[in-house]
Amino acid sequence: MINKNNIISLNNNLFERHGFNLLCVFLFCIPLKLVLAYVSFFPLMLSGLTYLIINKKLTEIFEVFPRLGNLWIFLILSLFASASFGLDPLKSYRKLLELSFYSSSMLVSYHLLKSGALRPFLCLIAGQAIASFHSILEFINPTVFNQLFVGAVSESGQITISIFLAFACLALVTQKKRSRTWIIATCLALLLIFAALILNMKRGPLLGVAVAGVCLCLAYRPKLLFVFCPVLILPLVFIESMRERLLHSIDHFLISGGRYDIWEIGVELAGRYPLGIGFANSRHLQDFSSIIPENLKHFHSNYLNILVEGGVLSLVLFGTFFLSLLYLGYQTWTREKLANDLLLLTALAAILAWMVAGLVEYSFGDSEVMLIAYIVVGYIFLRINHPKKTFLS
Repeated sequence: MINKNNIISLNNNLFERHGFNLLCVFLFCIPLKLVLAYVSFFPLMLSGLTYLIINKKLTEIFEVFPRLGNLWIFLILSLFASASFGLDPLKSYRKLLELSFYSSSMLVSYHLLKSGALRPFLCLIAGQAIASFHSILEFINPTVFNQLFVGAVSESGQITISIFLAFACLALVTQKKRSRTWIIATCLALLLIFAALILNMKRGPLLGVAVAGVCLCLAYRPKLLFVFCPVLILPLVFIESMRERLLHSIDHFLISGGRYDIWEIGVELAGRYPLGIGFANSRHLQDFSSIIPENLKHFHSNYLNILVEGGVLSLVLFGTFFLSLLYLGYQTWTREKLANDLLLLTALAAILAWMVAGLVEYSFGDSEVMLIAYIVVGYIFLRINHPKKTFLS
């Protein structure tokens, strides 16, 4: 006969002994292949959520600082409510259950990153560097090096977040006086990730990195602007394909079936359906205009997508959650005078970059991007609740 206490004890032992390593494997794999990442993600989540619920660990998160947790719960409930009035409620419910499960990785990472955030983020940077190296080879010779890892859009979304963590990891391995091999490897990873960001030629992620990078420099070391701005601008000036893409941004925006037409339809639908058309129902975009390409299933904007699918209330809750996260995180950094605490500041910059990129790119429904974002949010959440600890190793 199966003993309930033995199962609980086995799960607790599994999560306590292997949960941190599963998180590291997951973060390494997600820039490479989502299928590989799922091999560690699902055992991690099932074991982790069971552990947190049975051992009443969730109360720490919601009792110490309930505002952020409640905002996210209200957002999920708002999306469920709007789905009831949408075009395909059953599909919306299924996708929302998936969103609820994936976003709960914030809670699992919150607990696991107490054991140290540096090693998991280094694993993420290692995986991202490998994917970036392949993207560079693909740019040089696309006939030989076909797409092997995640697509360019998802990769750019991931890089928007991971490039800031790579900068923090480089600074930390240098401060900790790790071996020269560690420093060179981390520096090389940062350079590869930056090169992939430029060569992927996605304007939203570039805008996000630019805005968040300037804010990071102003908050941490204003003199770094004299390094950051030339490093970001010079490749855009001297790489002809990137320069042409930027110069023709307005033409691309106004092209038939482009962002102007998509956003015009989105604004019209938001007015027609103030409660939303239902989560994950942007696939019906072609039903409202024949000029929209058949392969386009979203509105090319996180905020417009949430407004159209979830209604005004969902958009307000979404914006309030992430703006509150940035405000409280930065307030923690300044109040505690954490001048050398670069990891918290770069985590905030990473989320800011993702938010800015989301103005013109849709990544909220891209699990390859959002799973990384949720882990970073979990770390920021942890630091807000424990401001005097860095949780580096």
